[in-house]
Amino acid sequence: FLAGLAAHDVVFAQGKFPTAKTIFTQDLPDIEGYEAQIIEVGLQPGAQLGGHRHSGHMFVYVVEGEIVSQLEDGEKISYKPGDYWYEHPMMLHADFFNPRESVTAKAVIFSVVEEGKPQTILEPAHEH
Repeated sequence: FLAGLAAHDVVFAQGKFPTAKTIFTQDLPDIEGYEAQIIEVGLQPGAQLGGHRHSGHMFVYVVEGEIVSQLEDGEKISYKPGDYWYEHPMMLHADFFNPRESVTAKAVIFSVVEEGKPQTILEPAHEH
């Protein structure tokens, strides 16, 4: 999910960036070369991931806390448990963060991605 790394457990230092844990991956035999993934993303208070894109279809469902998301040049929208959004492949996800100072946020993401492609590509100014 994050930083163009393989979609395995990824954790960035000091809780400032989101964490991602792959829960499930399944080849899609009816769609050759593609797989479905379910990923749990956690955002500690203040965690943020700036501009990035996803190579596949992303269906995001917030299960805990609050997540602020901005797609393309649209407005920043606050999502709470039960809220969801969709991102089409290579759409600019301009911002993604937990605005709370003391509450962890969590989302479950269902994605359909081309096998072997990085799921997340950071915009150059945000690479670590």
